[in-house]
Amino acid sequence: MHALKLTFLSAALVAGSAAVLPISEALSAATCPLRGSCNLESGLVDRTDLYLFEDFEASTWASHFTKVDFPSNLTLVSSPAYAGAKSLRAAVPNGSHDGGSMIFDFTSAGVAEPEEAYLRYYIRFNDTWQINGDGEIGKLPGFAGTYDSGAGQGCGKVDGTNAWSARMINYDNGSTNQVGFYTYHVNMPGDCGEHMMWSPKLNRNQWYAVEARVKLNTVGASDGILQGWIDGQLVFSKTNLRFRNTTALKVERIWGNIYVGGSWTADRSMELHFDNMVIARNYIGTGSGVSMTPPSAPSNLRIIR
Repeated sequence: MHALKLTFLSAALVAGSAAVLPISEALSAATCPLRGSCNLESGLVDRTDLYLFEDFEASTWASHFTKVDFPSNLTLVSSPAYAGAKSLRAAVPNGSHDGGSMIFDFTSAGVAEPEEAYLRYYIRFNDTWQINGDGEIGKLPGFAGTYDSGAGQGCGKVDGTNAWSARMINYDNGSTNQVGFYTYHVNMPGDCGEHMMWSPKLNRNQWYAVEARVKLNTVGASDGILQGWIDGQLVFSKTNLRFRNTTALKVERIWGNIYVGGSWTADRSMELHFDNMVIARNYIGTGSGVSMTPPSAPSNLRIIR
């Protein structure tokens, strides 16, 4: 990647602006993402469906999100980097929950809330990203429509009118890590989010492209979708979700949450790394010449309906 960083922030679209444009109008004429770096991966050049491309190269990276919490835990480092010269290190201090949170609120970014979105980031679990006794570690970046309701997080039950969310969750499986969705939806079995695990086991100290898709259900139907890809391979698909009973609930924000817990905290100083984060209207993929249409599922994939 080149050192030069260019940021596309149309005056009508900066955070705090009163203008909230329809999605098609906000993105269709863009030669860069709505926010972030214009130094795009080769497979993303000339796409007009990108809300964000963040390569974590510029010291101003945090301004490309609409809010960043616990910024002192989020640091640009030169190694390891997936691409370019830098990546983002997220650190959770021993005895703490929080490694930081990168929020992309669609309305605050000046664009209408969508009903479908894709999120992709490269992630590297370090040797420290584990807990005594193995098991659930905590939360990773995903999607939300919580609208400051208190529901859709912290075991605040959702009812189809107040909130929904689908952050990522991650587990320590001994020598490997595993990810999945932590989903608050109308038909979930309890008050806390439902764990929907993806099958692959991920090695530590190795970069992976994690991509997630959410499509909200038609009101009155259970046809909401969550899908997940690892390195461009579809590994999870659930197509019968009911997130909402009203069209007032949409994809409010990308909730880039790095959190240890539940009720437990980090039992050591923990670190992991992120690089090349993308938010888009369509499938993102990896590499060059990627189609915006997701690839077909492999024949051995178990689709959950």
